[in-house]
Amino acid sequence: MPIEVTIATVDIAERKVTLPDKCLVCEADLTQPGALTHWEYQDQRRTVSVKDDEIDWDDVLPTSGESFIPLEWRCTLCSHKLHD
Repeated sequence: MPIEVTIATVDIAERKVTLPDKCLVCEADLTQPGALTHWEYQDQRRTVSVKDDEIDWDDVLPTSGESFIPLEWRCTLCSHKLHD
């Protein structure tokens, strides 16, 4: 029996940005270890089961993703976003 599921289409536009040496808000030295916080999208592959003609999510654990897409860079100290 066919199973209805939801999927998403993700469009990605990559661009280069220049990060400052110091945070524009708190003036933290962003060249120091741990001074930058990086947010990223990571895909996750999951093996799923079908139970009673539906996807059974109860026993599903994600496995390591294969792509890492950077989304945002912030100052770790004050959380200021470091780019437009």
